[in-house]
Amino acid sequence: MDTPLLDTEEEVHYCFLPLDLVEKYPLLVNDDNLLWLSDNAVLIECEGGEFRFIANFLRSEKILLPENFSSLDVLEAEAEALGIPEVIEAVKICRRNPGGVPVAFSQLCGQEAARLPLYPMTLGLLVKYPDSALGQLHMESTLDGNKLYISGNGVLFQHVRNWLGTCKLPLTQNISELPKLCAYLDQMDITYEPMKDALKMYLKQKAPTDTMAKDWAAAISAFSRHHIVKVYVGNHWYATYLQTLLKFPELLLNCKKVCWIAYGQSLLIHGDGPTFRHVLNFLRLGKLFLPSEFKEWSLLCQEVMEYQIPALVEALNQYDMYSSRGNEKYTRISPAKAAKRRTSWEGHRQATDGWASAFCYGLSGSPPRKRGAKGNLTKPLEKQDTPIQKLISLVQGWDMVNCRRCEAQQVPLPGGITAEETPERSPCRLPPTRCLELCGLSLAAEPGLRPAEKPHPSASACAVVQCLDQVGSSARTWLEQASAMLGEPHSSTSLILKVEHPPVVACDGSCTAHQGSILYSTRLEDVNLRLTLDGTLQFHALLDIVFLSFPLSQEEIFYARKCHCFLTDVILDSIRQKDPKETTAKVELLVRKLWSLQITAKEFVADLLQTAPFKADTPACDKLLRWVEFTLPFAWKYSCCMDLLIKRGYFKSLSHFVIGKYLQKS
Repeated sequence: MDTPLLDTEEEVHYCFLPLDLVEKYPLLVNDDNLLWLSDNAVLIECEGGEFRFIANFLRSEKILLPENFSSLDVLEAEAEALGIPEVIEAVKICRRNPGGVPVAFSQLCGQEAARLPLYPMTLGLLVKYPDSALGQLHMESTLDGNKLYISGNGVLFQHVRNWLGTCKLPLTQNISELPKLCAYLDQMDITYEPMKDALKMYLKQKAPTDTMAKDWAAAISAFSRHHIVKVYVGNHWYATYLQTLLKFPELLLNCKKVCWIAYGQSLLIHGDGPTFRHVLNFLRLGKLFLPSEFKEWSLLCQEVMEYQIPALVEALNQYDMYSSRGNEKYTRISPAKAAKRRTSWEGHRQATDGWASAFCYGLSGSPPRKRGAKGNLTKPLEKQDTPIQKLISLVQGWDMVNCRRCEAQQVPLPGGITAEETPERSPCRLPPTRCLELCGLSLAAEPGLRPAEKPHPSASACAVVQCLDQVGSSARTWLEQASAMLGEPHSSTSLILKVEHPPVVACDGSCTAHQGSILYSTRLEDVNLRLTLDGTLQFHALLDIVFLSFPLSQEEIFYARKCHCFLTDVILDSIRQKDPKETTAKVELLVRKLWSLQITAKEFVADLLQTAPFKADTPACDKLLRWVEFTLPFAWKYSCCMDLLIKRGYFKSLSHFVIGKYLQKS
C-alpha cells in the first residue's frame, strides 16, 4: 500500500530491514538511501522491486525466486550495485542454475563485518534536513542509561510520528558508546551544532527539573478490536484491524518475526512484503486464497514456516494447487515445524475473550498517493534526487498549521488530572526518562536493569564520570509536583487496593502487559464512589477493550509497581507476623507520611529501620534510601494513571483493605 514517509512525483521503492541485518552488512545503508531507523529496523530506498529478493536472501539465507523469473539481469545489476560479495555470488549461482534448487547461504563463504555504532547513521541522516524541519532537538535515554535517543518537535518528526507511531531515533545501544559519541560530535562541523546542543542539555540534566510535571500528563488510551494497526512488511505496508492480528496468537508471539514499532499502532514484520498479502487474507478469513497464476511457491513455503502458525501450515498443505504440485521441488511443510512458540507474552489474549474498546480509532493523516511508474535499473533517471532531497522539498513546503499533529484536546478532571476529550490519541508526553538517575543504586537484583554511569559535562564533551547522590531535595520537589498534579489529599486513612483490569501496556512498544495491580492509596472517597456505580455500566465499558496504554515506559511501570508492592508489603508483613498493633500502626503512619510528603525519604527509611521488625545496618539503610528515592516518583505517576483508570471504570474488580479498620479492632 503506497509509499511511507515520501510524497514524490514517482513511485519510490523502499524496504524495511532488520537492524541486526544492517549491522551485519553495513553496505546495505549509505548516505543516499537511508530514510529512517528505529530500535529494530532501518528504512531504506532501493532501486526497484527486485531488491526484496536480496533482502529475503540476507534474512532467510536463501534466494527464492518466482517460477520463470524474467528479471535476473535487473537483480544481478542490483546485487552488483549493492556490493555485498555473498549476494553477488548467490545471484551468479542462480544464473548458472536457473530453476534449480534455491541457493542456500551455507554454500557461500562470506565474512561477517564488524558491527558499527548507530550514531553516525542517525546524525548523518539528520544533518541532511534543514533546521526548520528538525525543530528543537532533545535527547533522552532509558533508565539504565544504555540506550540514548534523539528526537525533535519539527515537522519531520511530526510526519514520522504520524506514520510509525514514534519518532525517536536511536543513538547508542550501550553506555560505553557515550564517550565515543561525544568525541564524534567534537570532530564535526557547524552543521552538527543542533545535535551538540541537544547532547549538552542532556548531560546537564542530572536531576529532575521544575518542568517535569508540565511535560507529563496522566492519560489512558483504550484500544478496541476495531482499532486500525499499520503493518510494515519488507517493501509494503498494510492496514488491518487489531482483532485480525489477535485471531492467531502465534503471530504476535513470534518475536523473531514480529515486533511492535509503537504498541497497538504500528507493527513491523521481518518478511516478504507481497507475500504477506496472502498471510493477511488468511488471518482475516481463516482460509488461504491464492491467484490462479501464482508462481512464488518456494517463497510462500519459506514464509509460512517462519510465521509458525500451525493453522496456516495446515491451510497450505490442504491447498489444492499446492497439493497438485507436490513434487520434489516443493516439500510439504509439517505443522510440527511451525508449532506455537512458547515465548512468554504476559497478558496476551485473543479478541474473542471480550476485552476490546468501545472506541474505534481513526488514522491521523492520509497516506501519500502513488504517482508515476516503477524505476528501472536499466534506464538511468536524469536529475534523480536522493530520497533525502525529496523529503526535504516536501518538508520545506509544508504549512505548520496544516501539518500540526492531531492531538486530542485536554479537559480537566477532578483532582487536576487531565485526560483526552476524545479517545482518538493519547498525548504520551514523557518527561526526561532519566528521572532520579539511579544515584549509584545497585539494582542487580532486578533482571536486565542495571545502574548506569551518569555522564557529566566538562570542557571536553568526552569526559564521562559518575554523578551520584543527586536526588535528595530534588526528589521531594518532584513528589510535591506529582502530589499537586494528582490532587492527593493528606488523608488519615491508608488503603491497599487490588485492581483487576484489562492488560495495561507501556507506550514505548514493549509487549509486557499487566492485568492486575496492587496499589497503596489514601483516597477512600474515590473507591467508595466507584463501588456504588451500576455494575452494568462497568460491564459495557469493558466489553470491547483489548488493552489499555499508559504514557509511561515499561521501565517506569516496572519500578512503579515494585514501589507499590514495597509500600504495601511493609504494612502487610507487620500484620502477617502478628506484630503488636502499636508497631503496625507506626509502620502504617510512616508509609502514609512518606506518601503525603509529611516526611522525607531519608526520615522514612531511618525510622522504619529503627522499628523492631525491620532493623538493619547502615549499608542496608543507604541502599534502601536510594531505592525509595528512585522508585517513588514512578509510583506517583502510575497512581495518577490508575486513578484515571478507576474513575473511568476500566476495571473488572476492585477490592480494598482499610488499614485503620484493622487497627481499630480489639
